[in-house]
Formats: sequence, structure tokens, C-alpha cells
Amino acid sequence: MLKAQGMTQSMSRVSRCIDNGPMESWQGIIKEMRAVLYPKCVKF
Repeated sequence: MLKAQGMTQSMSRVSRCIDNGPMESWQGIIKEMRAVLYPKCVKF
């Protein structure tokens, strides 16, 4: 599925995704913004 969209999966080696931290942080920021901008929305 990723290759069909022209994307590559980024992992340094098996079971060691060191670049996952920044993306998890970014997704946390997005979730916080959603809660502030859409407080009544339960599902997204």
C-alpha cells in the first residue's frame, strides 16, 4: 500500500524505530489542537 502511493516506511532496523518519537509528538499536538478547536466532537 505504501509503495503504491510512492511512500517509503522509515525504520532504522527491525524493531528499532528511533524516528517514531517526533511523529508521536506531532500527532499529540494535533490531538490537543483538535480538542481545543472542536470540544464537542467526540469522534474523528
